[in-house]
Amino acid sequence: MIIVPDACISKADILAGMGRDAEALAACDNAVRMDGSLQRVHLLRGNILAGMGRDAEALAAYDRAVELDVYDGSARLRRADLLAAAGRSTEALAAYDVAIELDPRRAETHSRKAALFDALGRHDEALCCYNRAIEADPDHAESLIGKGNILARLGRDDEADSCYKAARRLVRAAR
Repeated sequence: MIIVPDACISKADILAGMGRDAEALAACDNAVRMDGSLQRVHLLRGNILAGMGRDAEALAAYDRAVELDVYDGSARLRRADLLAAAGRSTEALAAYDVAIELDPRRAETHSRKAALFDALGRHDEALCCYNRAIEADPDHAESLIGKGNILARLGRDDEADSCYKAARRLVRAAR
């Protein structure tokens, strides 16, 4: 029986979705051995490794995914998230900037950058990023909630309430 890399990637994706990370990682590794030039296997491998808490290996997988497709915003976003979680804020902010440059309409990237600014106590910059996220996607509930949280901490309760109400409408409509 001949197994092609795409089949290994599909198998890895399914196993990861089932929480069977070790098996999923093995399937990714098989796909890499067959064809290491497939960007999506390195991205998936990074996601699995990050989920396993193997951050250094995950970062290397994301770096490889970025090398293989320098225009992929997903790999850059995941890489930035991992850097942020590791406390490497300066690198994470730079990585978010590159991801935003590649895909300025992706609200998720603006929102994640905003969350990092907020965690760093840089609330004005966080609000600016949340506003960009909401401009890119007015239905991005995560950004509305994040913006509302900052506004509430700043005592701007009416504005915060407006954000929360908008997010609640979106969440209810999605049910």
